[in-house]
Amino acid sequence: MVNKGAENKDRKSAAQVTLLRELSGEVIDFERLLNLLRARAWLVIVVAVIFFAAAFAYALRSPKIYESRALIQVEQASQNVVDIDDIARENPQTTDFVNTVVQALTSRKLMLRVVKATGLDHNPEFAPPRSNGGKYTDIELADRLASKVSAKLRRGTRLIELTVEDKNPELAQKIAFSIVREFLRENFDQKLALSRVANEFLQEESEKLKAKLETSERKLQAYREQNKAVSLEERQNIIVEKLRELNTKVTEAKSKRLQLEADIEQLKRVEKANVDELLSINSVSQLPHVAVIREQLVSAEAELAALKDRYLPKHPKYIAGVTRIANLKQALDSEVKQAGETLSRLYEASRESEMKLETALQEQEERALELDKVAIPYNVLQRDVESDRALYESVTKRLKETAITQGVEQPPFRIIEEPMVPSAPAKPRVKVILAAGLLLGVMAGVGLVFVLDLLDHSLRTVDEAESFLDLPALAAIPEKRIETVLNQVGEAIREKKLSKIPQEIAGKGVVEPVRKFLNAREATAQAKRHPLVFIDDPASLQAEAIRTLRTSLSLLGKQETRRTFLFASSIPEEGKTFTSLNFAHSLAQQGLRTVIIDADLRKPRLKADLLPEEGDISGLTNYLSGTATLTEVVKKTPYENLFLLPGGHRAPNPAELLNEDDFQKMLDELLKSYDRIVVDTAPVNAVSDVLLIANCIQTTCLVVHAGRTPKKAVLRAVRQLQKTGARLGGFVFNRLPVGGQSAGYYYYYYGGDYAKNGVYGAKAG
Repeated sequence: MVNKGAENKDRKSAAQVTLLRELSGEVIDFERLLNLLRARAWLVIVVAVIFFAAAFAYALRSPKIYESRALIQVEQASQNVVDIDDIARENPQTTDFVNTVVQALTSRKLMLRVVKATGLDHNPEFAPPRSNGGKYTDIELADRLASKVSAKLRRGTRLIELTVEDKNPELAQKIAFSIVREFLRENFDQKLALSRVANEFLQEESEKLKAKLETSERKLQAYREQNKAVSLEERQNIIVEKLRELNTKVTEAKSKRLQLEADIEQLKRVEKANVDELLSINSVSQLPHVAVIREQLVSAEAELAALKDRYLPKHPKYIAGVTRIANLKQALDSEVKQAGETLSRLYEASRESEMKLETALQEQEERALELDKVAIPYNVLQRDVESDRALYESVTKRLKETAITQGVEQPPFRIIEEPMVPSAPAKPRVKVILAAGLLLGVMAGVGLVFVLDLLDHSLRTVDEAESFLDLPALAAIPEKRIETVLNQVGEAIREKKLSKIPQEIAGKGVVEPVRKFLNAREATAQAKRHPLVFIDDPASLQAEAIRTLRTSLSLLGKQETRRTFLFASSIPEEGKTFTSLNFAHSLAQQGLRTVIIDADLRKPRLKADLLPEEGDISGLTNYLSGTATLTEVVKKTPYENLFLLPGGHRAPNPAELLNEDDFQKMLDELLKSYDRIVVDTAPVNAVSDVLLIANCIQTTCLVVHAGRTPKKAVLRAVRQLQKTGARLGGFVFNRLPVGGQSAGYYYYYYGGDYAKNGVYGAKAG
């Protein structure tokens, strides 16, 4: 009877919707927050008015305070009379120096100087007499004055703004002027004392360094005399130069020897008859005799080339030129063939020269090492003398310059604006206080609204309920607006202000609103009987919501697997009976033979709604106890295709009567005669009745009261139903407010003109 595949598919779709909502980043629902503020705008206004009134009262009661201001400019570093970095002096160009000055202007030491200089310690306005006759300590006096003084650096400038506040404008100006004067005096005294201390210190250091320099010079002179090192530096320069020269010669001799050695080896591999190949050897071609003959041969060949242009081969000059070339070639061959012996002699000479140069280099290095042994202590003593002399000269120079600048240096401060007597109070700033009070009031009001919203543990929107319960919303049934309209009409009649009558009633005279009001009051008294919305107002929002519920349930699966429906709630008074009754009526209107079972055996209500004229009749308790048949307990209602199985006579043990097997057997029997079965039950968290029969129903719907049912209660009901194996199709969000400011707090997708004009222009419920 149950299509489990369809159930799993529905749950998977719901989980996918939840996942997509989380991935979409809807962490903060700004639309809901806006509607929340709009619904409770009155609370924000009330809190803002309270804060504004408190700020206004504070501004009126605050005493008038006057401010006297002085501007001090911190100068850039000026050109000194003497080129010296002053001892222990900070650079006025740095930001740290300027900030230090700002803090110094409010120091206790300066405040106490001002108190003593101006006689404030004897001024009763500044230091009122104590009841015990005691005197103020210096710290107390300084702190009392510091509480009236503030100093700050103007951004982007080198100007320090000094401000003094007091109830007496003349006293404020007097204190500000005294602070500036005492600050400059204190700065001058500190500089003068510092210069004196520095001068004394430098004098002592100068005497010590002078004695140390004399000692160092005597040690250096004694070492010179002992080691005959008067011209040590000149001797070091000569030795170093000789070392450099010998090192170069040794390198050149070694290179020449290696070159000759290589050429001799190459010469041994060449035949003596091959003159051209012998001449290709570098050392052979560079022999003096060979080079001269080759040069003469080149010249003779050039002369013969010139004679060829002028004379014939038998001319005496031509013959002489040829003969000269032949002789030169013969001489060249002879010299080249003897090159081996010549190169051997040159190699031996080069080798001997290299050895002599290396010997000379070693001797020179030994002399340099001996001289270095003497030079090391000498250099140490000389550096000591130079260091002592530099320190002595520096201290002497600083001593002279300190003495000169002792009274010349000017403080790096300049008074840009002297303090004046204020003509108008600076505090309280009434506009600022009122604006701040209003702003804080609005912020506090908004915060209070959000806090109250956080303390509300109910489900207020369809989206919130879907996300929290992980169940789809089958429908959202709005609240009827008749109660709101009645309240507005009643207020308008009592105050005789017809302009406050709603538009759907206004314009029809005074008698008609009064008549509607009286009739509506009577209808409201009967509103607890769960009327059928398709009879009362088929074009209302409630009727359209029931149609949506019917459509949503029909789309959950095949019709043969969706024939029995159970409506439950977590706690009482959530509207499950109203929802189940109207849903059953909507099925009957489609021509389906529908029976609604009142399974709330503790508080049965459906008989009073559908068969109010009937007396005490038998019902479900009678059938389950075996005292009546199913045909006897099912009653026909005045509405076509709608039948009722009432609760029956009150039973002392309803939970024992609701046996799963007996109830399932009853449902199977009813399905033979009826197309649909709707079961109205007791609240899940109140009693266990619904848990005994939930597994027998093909589709279970949970009814949730918008903005009323606690989240924990709803979630517990869902878990209880799931434990019993109930097939939860989703939930119905009931009694959702529409119209007015409160509707936005529980907003759903009935909005705008829909909430005002009904469904697609039809009259709203």
